Amino acid sequence: MKCSRTLLLRQALGATTALALLGWTTACSTDKTPHTPYSAVAPQGQPKAAAVNLHPELVSPMYRQLVAIDLSTVVRLARLSNLDIQQARQQVEVDRGRFASAVGGAFPVLAPTAIFLYNNGAARSTAGNIVTADFRALTPAAAIQWVINPGRTIFNIVASRERFSAAKQQQRSVLMQTLTTGAIQYYQLVLRQADVAAAHESTLEQRELLRIAQLRFKAGAAIAADVASARAAYASSQRDLLLALNAFYRTSVDLSLTLRIDPTLTLVPRARHIFVHRLIRDRLTARQMIVLAIKNRPDLQSLRDLLRAAAADKGSAGWGDLGPTLAAGYAVGATTSNAGVPSNGSDFTNYHYRGFQQGSLGGGWTLGLSTFGDIHTAGAKEQIARIQAERLLDQVQAQVVDAQQESITNAKLIPIVTEQLESADYALHTIQENFRAGTNTEFDVLVAEAALAKARRDYAQAIVRYNQSQIALLASLGMMDHRAVNNLVQTESQINISAPTSWRHGVKVTPAAPVQPGKHP
Repeated sequence: MKCSRTLLLRQALGATTALALLGWTTACSTDKTPHTPYSAVAPQGQPKAAAVNLHPELVSPMYRQLVAIDLSTVVRLARLSNLDIQQARQQVEVDRGRFASAVGGAFPVLAPTAIFLYNNGAARSTAGNIVTADFRALTPAAAIQWVINPGRTIFNIVASRERFSAAKQQQRSVLMQTLTTGAIQYYQLVLRQADVAAAHESTLEQRELLRIAQLRFKAGAAIAADVASARAAYASSQRDLLLALNAFYRTSVDLSLTLRIDPTLTLVPRARHIFVHRLIRDRLTARQMIVLAIKNRPDLQSLRDLLRAAAADKGSAGWGDLGPTLAAGYAVGATTSNAGVPSNGSDFTNYHYRGFQQGSLGGGWTLGLSTFGDIHTAGAKEQIARIQAERLLDQVQAQVVDAQQESITNAKLIPIVTEQLESADYALHTIQENFRAGTNTEFDVLVAEAALAKARRDYAQAIVRYNQSQIALLASLGMMDHRAVNNLVQTESQINISAPTSWRHGVKVTPAAPVQPGKHP
């Protein structure tokens, strides 16, 4: 009942509310932006959050070479090479062939034949007596045969057509899932690269603090414990850098598996900064998003098609066992023979080709106790399809609500972590100046450096998580396709946002050399 009510709700709202929603979302936009395929897709270029410098020059090849990659490349390679997409395409061809076979079963078949008969010895005549005969006969013919159960044939065609349509929708669903996975993995790679950059800067800071501690120890202004503490902090930062680099390489391997490229190649994001991308309008409520998801999700459409196919299978089982079977046939041919009766001493006689025509028409029923079992089985399968549709519908609603809540939370985090980053950067600069003046201790510098490293990590993670949640929300609405990603790529190339003001040392930091696997700066 729940599934029926939900499907009725979809049918009632799908043609009115969804269309009205599409018009409302278009009308409420005042942005002069390029046309997007879905009105729920947010206009591009409006976020004003700061960007994080990824320092791509810090990453060295894992084995062979670095390969710069962006979202457009991810989409192109995924659509061409991903095995799940290729398998879904072949499944479409399988169901296309089954549909063609079901349609062809409604037409008569042509059966050309050629029969050669040879007999030497005893044979039975048409009168029933046994005679000795020696003959050779050849009968070529062409027959048209048509044996059909009308009800079963019609329902089989309907079922195969719906399964073919379901396979095409499933192909769209697999494509959407693959693009979503690739985009999320790409942003995860961006986050890992930001981790490497943050860990590298932390290592430089700790190395500088170790150098200052050693100079102060030589000058008698510090004790050996201060040097040991600085050396331990430097070793810890080297450890964090190595682990961050390893996590980056592992994420690169995961993305290469999705794109089916050589995993020994090190994938590096082509972008040098992390940008905030808002893909869904904030004014859309959860109920409106659920309506859009029900309208656009290809996996839901696939299950609807499979539900109709299951209903057709039930009709096929009933008509196939209870309905009549009609048969018709027509054959045309000729026969020739060379025959004789040796017992009478007669000679062989040649009979030249003589044509003939044959026709037949009939029908009948085949009834058995298995009929009721077949009908019961088909009805149970239809109910299973209904339960699967109801389960998926519940999952879609939960995915939309969860993705929207995740996106809202991450959006609220961005201004918080922006303030956290700028404050931590300013605090470190101030404490370092005071440390040089002798009013702050090395411990104060270490605490401030740790706070800044955490702020950088939190800032990069908040932006990446927000972008990933927007992609997940777009996918939950059934709108994640190559057009949406292309809009995202265009946005990334159009937005030019400067990084947060850097207070560290009060000067611009010169990029360091790339980090080599297994080596430390």
